[in-house]
Amino acid sequence: MKAKAVVVLLLSGIAAAGWCQATSPFAISAQPLVSVPIGPTLGDGTPFYTIGGGASLRAEYTLPAAQYLFGGLEVDAEFLPLNGAGSAATFLSLGPAIGVQFFPIQRFGIRLAGVGGIYAGMIEAGTVWNPFAGAILDFGYQLKPAMALSLGGTFKYHFTPTGPAYYGVGITAGVRYYIGGSRADLRIQPELRPIFPVFYSYYDDNPAGTVTLQNHSMGPIQDVQVSLFVREYMSAPKPAPAVPVLQRGKDVTIDTNALFTDNILAVTEQKKVAGELEVAYTYFGQPMKSTYPVTLTIQPRNGMTWDQTEKAAGFVTTGDDRVRNFAAPFAADARDRGQMAVSWRFRVAMALFEALKSHGVGYVADPTTPYIEKSKEKSTIDLLRFPVETLVARVGDCDDLSILYAALLESSGIQSAFLTTPGHIFIAFNLGMEHKTAQATFATPEDLLLREDGTTWLPVEVTRVREGFLRAWKAGAQEWRAAGAAGNTEFVPLLAAWQKFPAVDTGRVLQGSTSNPDPTRVFQAYSMALTQFYRNDFEPRISEVQSALKQNPNDAKLLNRLGVLYARFGMNREARQQFEQIVKNSRDTFPAVLINLGNLAYLEGNFQDAFDFYSKALEKQPESPVALLGLARSAYELGKNAEVKDAYDKLSQAAPGIAQEYAYLGAVAGATARAAAAEQEVSVWDE
Repeated sequence: MKAKAVVVLLLSGIAAAGWCQATSPFAISAQPLVSVPIGPTLGDGTPFYTIGGGASLRAEYTLPAAQYLFGGLEVDAEFLPLNGAGSAATFLSLGPAIGVQFFPIQRFGIRLAGVGGIYAGMIEAGTVWNPFAGAILDFGYQLKPAMALSLGGTFKYHFTPTGPAYYGVGITAGVRYYIGGSRADLRIQPELRPIFPVFYSYYDDNPAGTVTLQNHSMGPIQDVQVSLFVREYMSAPKPAPAVPVLQRGKDVTIDTNALFTDNILAVTEQKKVAGELEVAYTYFGQPMKSTYPVTLTIQPRNGMTWDQTEKAAGFVTTGDDRVRNFAAPFAADARDRGQMAVSWRFRVAMALFEALKSHGVGYVADPTTPYIEKSKEKSTIDLLRFPVETLVARVGDCDDLSILYAALLESSGIQSAFLTTPGHIFIAFNLGMEHKTAQATFATPEDLLLREDGTTWLPVEVTRVREGFLRAWKAGAQEWRAAGAAGNTEFVPLLAAWQKFPAVDTGRVLQGSTSNPDPTRVFQAYSMALTQFYRNDFEPRISEVQSALKQNPNDAKLLNRLGVLYARFGMNREARQQFEQIVKNSRDTFPAVLINLGNLAYLEGNFQDAFDFYSKALEKQPESPVALLGLARSAYELGKNAEVKDAYDKLSQAAPGIAQEYAYLGAVAGATARAAAAEQEVSVWDE
């Protein structure tokens, strides 16, 4: 009776020690025991004991920093019948255990430990106290988050001063309970980045930070999903893609997205806001959820870093009505009034630049956030103005003016790009010309950017706004060439940059109105710039051809070249005189003249005459891209859909670059295509 009381006290003490801990990795296991004695034996070899039984109770602790190690305290009670004596021996043992554990497959674990301590051996004659040593092998299966089934074996050796009192093996089966193990032990380490309001839609598909999850639970965690919620600037949390399984002892880093509303654009100064991270997961088949408070830093709406030039595209707000209303009248005048020189893109870009000059916009380096410094410090915050802010202030540094000019160009249908050189940023716009056409149109094609994709761009140094378009063009070309020779340039098209950093709608949050400069004064300034361009670029070439014609008045190639020069500057009457002179002097007009006469007819709206001229040219030169384009365009205007398709298909084979520029022809008909076809200019002439 006394022995049984001691057993109960010991087991109760160990259980209390385990339960006083609040969380896992503490565990308690209780296991019935079948004891199989090996020795000692009597002198004749008769075993001293026969098979007995008992129970084992352990309190264990798994090291959080090294989950393959565990330690604990074990108490065993074994009752072994004495062989042939009609009585039994009781062994109570108590001692620490240290071991290793691993989990080769999900939920299944193997544990191996050594144990040692003091035992009390009790028989009718009395009680002895001596040391013991042993080993434990255990196989476990995690049945529930807090409970595992176990099956194993033990080896015990009970010492005495004269030899073993007992040694043998045991077979155990039972349960192990993990204190606090009913919930997963999931550790979270958030690392949230500063939030820039101008990119609020960017964070929908790109990370606003990362969250590292560490599984310290007793088993795997499945279907882990993290979501971030900032009540002040979100209407709903944005969940990240789920992690199928996070094994015990492993960690994973997850990108966190954020679905902000445009209310965040109201932030004008840096501020900290409270947020919440929610982690939803499944643990042993049970759905669970945990929340963690976080703090986000919101930067001012004008803030960004220059680690990616594409980010500046977010400020190019073409959708702002004030920007569109500023650009519209000057773009319309350049397209429809005065000399139809070069191309509508060239003229509109020139007019918009002169409009900024007339508006009084000027360049001033920002003393607090100069681009030359901020562009070097990739993680430093720079403050950029939105286009309407620069229009209202009428002043800005190189990035502000570049953003404004790009917005005016894009709102007028002209593709633009950021150009960067060390410490500087400016603009280029797409002329809509393939290389050959551009090189024939401009006297100084080295002042253009001939891209590998076949497009041609014109650089503009926006900080020279008060010097006018032509000087700004030449300055931009010189800067690009100088930096390009050293390999220190960057070309960032807005169309591509917007795919990653779309422009925001600032109409609701940005206050301020702006009045346009006098359209008459702007048109005068634009016309003067265009005249100066004619004098610089076309007049010397025209004079050169005219001088050559004095020696050969009827030279068809010289007459055609002169006619094309006139035509490219919109001097259609003078151009026609040259082409008709060729027809008058020759019985067999060569294809280039027929094509160019077709172009003039097309520009005058005589689409049937144009169609006929192009058809005659194609009889002489069936694969001429210029004639195929002209035939497709004139057939389109005449509603000859079959001819449009046939000519455009051939053009796509002969000159895919030109075909892409006039992609509306591929649609043959329809409202969308008709709108795209509204520009009836000709930029492709045949010399």
